[in-house]
Amino acid sequence: MVRYLFAISIGWFLCGTSVSPIRNLRSTFDDLKAQKGLVYTPEEEAQHLARFEEDLKAQAEFISTEDVAELYDETRPAIMQSFVDEINSKQKTWTASIEQGRFKTFSLHDAKRLCGTLLEAASGLTKKVYAPEELKDLPTDFDARSGFPKCSGVIGHIRDQSACGSCWAFGPTEAFNDRLCIKSDGNYTALLSAGEMNACAPSLGCEGGCGRGGGCMTQGSQLAEITLLRER
Repeated sequence: MVRYLFAISIGWFLCGTSVSPIRNLRSTFDDLKAQKGLVYTPEEEAQHLARFEEDLKAQAEFISTEDVAELYDETRPAIMQSFVDEINSKQKTWTASIEQGRFKTFSLHDAKRLCGTLLEAASGLTKKVYAPEELKDLPTDFDARSGFPKCSGVIGHIRDQSACGSCWAFGPTEAFNDRLCIKSDGNYTALLSAGEMNACAPSLGCEGGCGRGGGCMTQGSQLAEITLLRER
């Protein structure tokens, strides 16, 4: 009996907070759902549960409770009706919608894969402080397309990076394109190629550019300038 209890104690010590959630999938899912306070539609919950189960089966039989919680977060739908309702209740300038094409079936992990630029910390920058009189005439809203009508076609152009994690290429290209048009007073309206810039990192172009899980914003800005020089 003593040996038996000792064996149980040793087993608990070795396992620590590891669990085998796949054996109690539904209860594990429901516990995490209650902890996170997520509100699903029936379709969203079924989608999340299926993705959660699929990814759990790919893990070792025993994983830590922290990893289970992280997996729950990563496998939830990226767009949920409760999020859409909350966004629309807090602002009236645009209307969010659950109907977002292929993104409707994306998990949070899928969506994060399309982002992930690594920002390098800036140093030596002095924060500018504005006097109250300089701010009193600021408009309540500003639309750059109306503010710079000669460049409305450039500023308002919507690009689609599809399933390629290349925001590191699209972001700097779009910003540089807008600024170039504005600076030229609308004389330069050609669209710079984010695809050409993305091709500068052929091995990781769709995986963040210069490193797994994230691109380099400073390198993206430099490549935008190179892209411009090639296209002029």
